[in-house]
Amino acid sequence: EYLHLFAECDAMINDCGSFTVEWLFTGKPGCFVFNEDLREEHLTTQMNEAITRYRIARSAEDIISFISDVAGGRYPTECCMDDWTRENIAVNYPHVAEKILEEMDILA
Repeated sequence: EYLHLFAECDAMINDCGSFTVEWLFTGKPGCFVFNEDLREEHLTTQMNEAITRYRIARSAEDIISFISDVAGGRYPTECCMDDWTRENIAVNYPHVAEKILEEMDILA
């Protein structure tokens, strides 16, 4: 169970794909950390596109700068919920269940 953490957090810093796409639903700032073993060519096309909505960190200084910017309010509200996210990730959000039921002919 991590959804409550998403609701409570102001931002996320991560270095794996697990939460990267899901975090975009929050519209909150994210920082994606590349380490020496992870490179763009190791990621899928969609993942590479998703992380363009993140601040990219390649050093501790980059992470500290991100935290400072978030704490200082230098990110707009809904900073990462753009057209690409709505069209490719958050399709029909927040009415996803409704759309599924329509497609299944459960709702008319």
